[in-house]
Amino acid sequence: MRAPSILTVTDERRAPEEWPFVGREAELTRIHRALNGRTAGVVLSGPPGVGKTRLVAEALRRAERRGQPSHLLRVDHAWSGVRLGAFAHVLPVTKAGSHPLDLLARASRALGLTHQGRRLVLGVDDVHLIDEASAALVHQLAGTGRVALLVTMRTDQPAPEPITALWKEGLADRVEVAPLGRDHVEELMQSALGRPVSPSAVHFIHRAAQGNALFLREVVMAGLESRALADDGCAWNWRGPLRISPRLLDVVESSMGALDEEELAVLEAVAQSEPLEARFLERWYPGAALHSVERRGLIATEHDGRRLSVRLTNPLHGHLLRERTPELRARALRRQLADELVRIGARRKRDPLRIAISRLDAGGCEEPELMLTASRTALEEHDHPLAERLARAAIDADAGAAAELALSCALHAQGRHEEAMKVIECLEPETLDEAERAQAAALRAQTLSSIDGEIAAALHATHTPTGSAAWRLMLAVLQAAILLVAGEIGSALQIATDALDWATAEEFILLPAALTAGIALAAHGRSPLSVPPGDIETGQPIRFAELVPAQHLVVQVTGGLDEAASRQERRYRSCLEGNDHSVARAWSALLGRTELDRGRVPQARHRLNEAAHGDPARAGQAPMAWLAEACAVLGDVERAESALAVAESARTPATALFDPDLELARAWLMAARGDLTRAAGHAERAAEVARRAGNLPMALVALHTVVRLGGAGRVAPAIDELAGQVDGPLSRAYAAHAAALADGSGPALDRVAEAFRAEGALLLAAEASAEAVTAYYAMGRRGRSQAAGATAHALLQQCGGVRTPALIGLKAPALTQREREVAMLAAQGQSSRGIAAQLGLSVRTVDNHLQMAYGKLGINGRRALAEALDATTG
Repeated sequence: MRAPSILTVTDERRAPEEWPFVGREAELTRIHRALNGRTAGVVLSGPPGVGKTRLVAEALRRAERRGQPSHLLRVDHAWSGVRLGAFAHVLPVTKAGSHPLDLLARASRALGLTHQGRRLVLGVDDVHLIDEASAALVHQLAGTGRVALLVTMRTDQPAPEPITALWKEGLADRVEVAPLGRDHVEELMQSALGRPVSPSAVHFIHRAAQGNALFLREVVMAGLESRALADDGCAWNWRGPLRISPRLLDVVESSMGALDEEELAVLEAVAQSEPLEARFLERWYPGAALHSVERRGLIATEHDGRRLSVRLTNPLHGHLLRERTPELRARALRRQLADELVRIGARRKRDPLRIAISRLDAGGCEEPELMLTASRTALEEHDHPLAERLARAAIDADAGAAAELALSCALHAQGRHEEAMKVIECLEPETLDEAERAQAAALRAQTLSSIDGEIAAALHATHTPTGSAAWRLMLAVLQAAILLVAGEIGSALQIATDALDWATAEEFILLPAALTAGIALAAHGRSPLSVPPGDIETGQPIRFAELVPAQHLVVQVTGGLDEAASRQERRYRSCLEGNDHSVARAWSALLGRTELDRGRVPQARHRLNEAAHGDPARAGQAPMAWLAEACAVLGDVERAESALAVAESARTPATALFDPDLELARAWLMAARGDLTRAAGHAERAAEVARRAGNLPMALVALHTVVRLGGAGRVAPAIDELAGQVDGPLSRAYAAHAAALADGSGPALDRVAEAFRAEGALLLAAEASAEAVTAYYAMGRRGRSQAAGATAHALLQQCGGVRTPALIGLKAPALTQREREVAMLAAQGQSSRGIAAQLGLSVRTVDNHLQMAYGKLGINGRRALAEALDATTG
């Protein structure tokens, strides 16, 4: 058997011819033990498409590598009714009355079985299709002791008695082949497509295919063909709905098997309205049909309180059934469901939503209150396109201003702010109740802030008249959040803490108030006593997604980057599971920032690309600035420039909190170009901007960036002073790093590296160790220099291809800071005259620095500089 080939996809429309084999090591280990033990082999059972055939092929291939002879019998429908059809290509034509022992002997000879040597590993694929005579012969072969069986069967199909006897009599082990887990799906897709796959794309595809290997492949191919699965140059992302290709439909239909009319009717009803109450199905269809599709694993039941509901076991079955169900039949099923829900009273919260959808799909609905209630439910469930559709239906049915408010909420949540504002401006407040007026005011404020950063207008919008103290307090918290993201940290802290002082405040007010106050406290350098974990999005009447990336400041103060990343990953996945994709992108951005701080730069770029999700303009200033920094640190200047341009265009007065991040992105872009002088200048400007806003952690990060760019001696006193005002282990490590570099102390840099490593900041730890290489070299302690280099290289293995100025010490420990700067610019092709103009030096001084660098590096000229200075980890 030939090994599978892994083909890297370079064009969005291509898929690998044969996918890599992943995620089955546990099953292969169990198979290996069985084949080399005392049993007659293994029976692999599972649903169609789960990967049983591929697993058998891989097990047989590995057996051959170990020197075990193997043979594979493939059973198909064409031979299922033919006596000894499974052995047709092995045995010559036999008479119907042939004695079983004669057949056994002839099969043994044909398969090459002997009493000497190792057992033959005999694979029988799709054994549920085998004829009775072949099944009996397989059972007899198992009893000879000279065959190790490896057979596959579908769990939804009965197998002949001789086959079931294999595990019932203890001759063989039975192993259930489960669908692939999410992590294995991600590994498989990344191997097959040749590039990382965004977490949201993995989540979407895994949920669509349910871990079924065959379905997974077909979903990916359908995504490639429709360009819903697209490569942005860094990762594969999924955009838009799943468009079912004819090939995928055929594969899914084949997996379902033959259905009679009653079975098909049951599945069509479930597909139109899942989850569907079991009692409805029991009223509509014969019990035999229900029991049949349940036994075959096509439907599954779940308890929802006192209700027993039914779902299709695979979402792709639903796509197929909805695609193939005739239009009039589908409309009739929708009407039938709506009538049943109305008949029983529609007592559940989601019942009006289900009735409304069914009425619309069945040809329209003239019930304004039903459509409005359904739209609000869809908003709560984060299905914003559905909420928009229902709100428009409610408006058409004359539901009034409340429906227009629901529509504006749905548009705003989809990032369609200008459309949302047009609807909001047409609202008549006197037709809304108190809660609706407050929500309209909040939405107007957030939309004004999103469109053009109109802070004054946004704040003015929150001053809407309302008699409810709770809603006045809620709008005040929104003011605090707007002010915080606008960089007005002191005002935000005051308003948020005032809100927290209200002992009677409700939870929906306290949670965003506590988060806003916590971030503002962190910006002042103080550790918040208790910061909510981010659950403010669930069930909130006003959304605060813009506060998610701002929690980066809390991490800077509290430290513990590894724990923070784990916590953010949980929140991200929770949002995906809850279908809240817009907030999931915000968590992805925060996680990208944390990964960047950890030094896991490729992972950071991956997460920040996810935040952009095919629409960088919607990602916002901070995520795109962080993406520019990640690309620059990886040496990808072109992508860094592109991301920075988007970040600059997204900058408004409403996002001033992240202005230091924008300057730091510029600094790292300059560093990637080799211009450390201008890079340090941008970092110092970032520090100044942050200090003016009272954002002390970012001021400290910016000054520490100057240290990383070679300016430790210039800013060490300022860092030491600022670190005394900012809580947390990272601030102390920043100050210690600046002092150790200014002193040129190798032992102190070793301690700094350990402090950064303990906090999870791997790149900073590697840089400190690389700087220790230079410090020890200057001290003449070559052994300690080599040890520090080994530590730096070990840390860099987890950082992935990074390029920062501090790492040059690993290859060029003897260079001075100025020699490094001149050499880096020359390595990028700049002339001596250009370098002199850029750095404010004479051409002669530049040439002198270059000659010193050549001598220390052991090279002859400019052409060798790039390789000599390259400190990337690949």
